[in-house]
Amino acid sequence: MKYTVLIVDDEEDARELLKVHLKRHPDLQLVGEASNGSEALEFIEKKQPEIVLLDIQMPEMNGIDVVERTEASPVFVFVTAYDQFAVKAFELNALDYLLKPISNSRFDQTILRIKSNLQPSQGKEYKDLVTHVAATLSGRKGYLQRFTYRSGLKTAYISTDEVTMISSADQYVEIHTTDKKYLLRLSMDYLEHVLDPAIFFRTHRSFIIKVDEVLSVEQYEPRNFIIHLKSSLTAKLTRDKKDDLNRLLTGRP
Repeated sequence: MKYTVLIVDDEEDARELLKVHLKRHPDLQLVGEASNGSEALEFIEKKQPEIVLLDIQMPEMNGIDVVERTEASPVFVFVTAYDQFAVKAFELNALDYLLKPISNSRFDQTILRIKSNLQPSQGKEYKDLVTHVAATLSGRKGYLQRFTYRSGLKTAYISTDEVTMISSADQYVEIHTTDKKYLLRLSMDYLEHVLDPAIFFRTHRSFIIKVDEVLSVEQYEPRNFIIHLKSSLTAKLTRDKKDDLNRLLTGRP
């Protein structure tokens, strides 16, 4: 028996890794992939896949929104980069999940459990349960914990603790650590939404900095400033953002 599967993740690298896992299971048939919640909803309603591997953290419409809005009833497997607190929330509520980075053994275990007890994720009770878990994660703030970077056959996971600055590069962003730089296909608006605002601050349309990295601020035009970071990197700061940054740096309300 074959099971039809839809992959939903806004990161192409993450979708490719899930496809690698699926190839090890001949009875799992990939019938499509979506890069955002809107595409996922449309595909689920039209094609009715039996299993949906669904990323939680997506811009505009996240994975929780997809579950709440769909009228179909596949088995949802939540794919998340949240920390162990979130994992406990999923386990306590008996929701299927995969924690990034996904190991072969964890993927196999999850698929085996689904196939042995294939029940659609349907009804108000299930959606209420998902909403409850979402509220739990929201209370924890559930901000992005790590970035995924793939180069050839190698995949690197960069903790946000290592990040000093993020800068825009056309349709990509550059993730700066103390000694390296990673180019990822993400938007600054999305990152501003998913990064902890107590730790990261958007100083300019093209820059997000880690607040603790600020060394000094220097004015170079009437309405523009340069931020010097401890890592020797610099970022632009607009005048309308200066007061908000000062409040973060001084701890004043």
